[in-house]
This record gives sequence, structure tokens and C-alpha cells, in this order.
Amino acid sequence: MWWLGGRAACARLAACASLSCLVLAGPVHAAEPEGTNLSRAHDAYTRGAAAYEQRDYARAARELSMADALVPDPVTLRAALDAVRLADDPVLGAELLARASRAPQDALLAAAVSAARARFAHRTGAVVVRCDGCLVMVDGAPVGAGEPHVVLPGVHTVTIQRGTAPEPRLVSVAADETLEVLGDPTPTPRPSDPLRPAAPLAKESGGVSPGWFVGAAGVSFVLGVLTIGSGAETVSEHSKFDRASCGTTGGSGCSGLQSTGQSYQTATMWLGIGTGVAVAGTTLLGALGVRWHRAKGHDVGLQVSGSTAVVGVAF
Repeated sequence: MWWLGGRAACARLAACASLSCLVLAGPVHAAEPEGTNLSRAHDAYTRGAAAYEQRDYARAARELSMADALVPDPVTLRAALDAVRLADDPVLGAELLARASRAPQDALLAAAVSAARARFAHRTGAVVVRCDGCLVMVDGAPVGAGEPHVVLPGVHTVTIQRGTAPEPRLVSVAADETLEVLGDPTPTPRPSDPLRPAAPLAKESGGVSPGWFVGAAGVSFVLGVLTIGSGAETVSEHSKFDRASCGTTGGSGCSGLQSTGQSYQTATMWLGIGTGVAVAGTTLLGALGVRWHRAKGHDVGLQVSGSTAVVGVAF
């Protein structure tokens, strides 16, 4: 490609030739207001030609690509392909190669396309996001939903937003792969159930379950029965002691009766103390520590009749 050979004279000649093509293309694009795109394409091509002369091929490729996007022209596209190949930019090269299919190619453009395809073969992939009404970004750059976005092979960030917080995803793209990313479908609103009055929540009062009171009352009752029994045995032993006149004569069996009587007396005393403590504790528990009132639950009761105790639990 002699017209972009790197020498200043060749670069200036190429710029003049291509600018002439852009000027001639003016009547074709006269429908555009005040020729804005033609003027911008002229400036972009001038900057691209200057960057190419300075061997800044990356900038030259960007500027020439912009000029061709504003006013499509085979000469500008050929210059952009040459610059992007020297800049070794596979992503921009793939975009320019896609443009090459828009019209029949002349021999020079076909040669530039062939060289670029050989240089960038198997070095790019693409991401396509399928999502209706979504805002899509790939690696932070906005892209159109449903449009292939050329990327280098590797891991990329795809961000999808539909009226809520952005949803970033990491995707891995292989060479020559076109990866499709599906956005979440729009949630279909379901008919809501008719409003129903909420049942009032039962307020639990503080304290322990009444079952603890029942247990404490049972223990107190058992201790009381044992105390009464031990007291009866103590009285019986004392009667035997008196009938044997042990208090006056001191017979041979009196020492045994005395020892047994004292044991029953000591047991009765401690059982009485234990019963008193149990009754007092049960009374305090029932008065201060039991949760008697509740919305739902069990009814617990204790009925004492003579020597019989009945515990009732109603569900």
C-alpha cells in the first residue's frame, strides 16, 4: 500500500486523495443538515493521516475508523485497516472487517481485508446480551441489547439493569465464540390475595408455665404425707415406750424403743422443715412466678380431697 508507506510525501498524497473522495461524496450525503458528518469525517481523517505519519498507529486507526463511520468510504476503510493491522488491535480490527462486507470491494480494499483477517484470525470472541428493555454494559462500556460486542478472549463483566440496581455478571469468552447472556425475564405480577384481617397476636405474659407450679405442689404434698406418717410412727413408738414403763423402771428393751423413737422424731422434724419450705416456695411460685393468663394453651389444676390428690390438665 504505497500511499501509506510511512514517508511524509506519501502520507500527504494519501490524505489529499482520500479527502477528495470525501468532498466528492458530499452530494450523496447532502440530506444531512449543513454537512455536519462530512465536516467531522474530514477532521477525523486529517487527524488519522497525521497520526499515521507520526507512526502512532493506534490513534490513526481510531480516527480513520471514526471518519469511515461518519461517511463510509472504501479509501478511508482501507487506510483504517492498514493502521489497525500495524497497531495490532484485534477488537477494532474485527469491527472494521465487519464493515468491509457493506459493499463490493475493489482490489486494494480486498487485499487490505485479506491481510487484516490473517492478522486477527482466532484472536477475538463476542458477547450478545438477550434482554428486552434492559440497559447493558460490557466491561463498563454501554452496548446495545441483542448486538454482538467484540471482545478479547478471557473473562469479562456484563452488567444488566432493568429498573433496579445493576446486576453484574462475570462471563468467560473463548476465541471465535459468540457467547449469549440471557437477562432475567420481566417478572409477571401475580394477582394478590384478597386482604384478610390479620389475627391478633397473643401477648405472652411473663413467668413460667403452670406445670412448674403443679410439680412444686406435688412435691409439697408428698413431703406433707411423709411428715404425717413419720409423726404417727413417732407417737406410736412413744406409746410403746410409756407402756413398757421405760421412764421409771428402765427395762431391757427400753434402750431399743428409745433409739427408734428418737430416729422417728428426728426424721419427722426434718420432714416438717422440708414440707414448710416446699409449701412456702410453691406459694411464692404460684403468686409471682407462674404465667396464668395466656391466649391459648392448657388448663392445669390441682384438687386435694382428704388423702387423694388429683391433677387435671385440659387441652
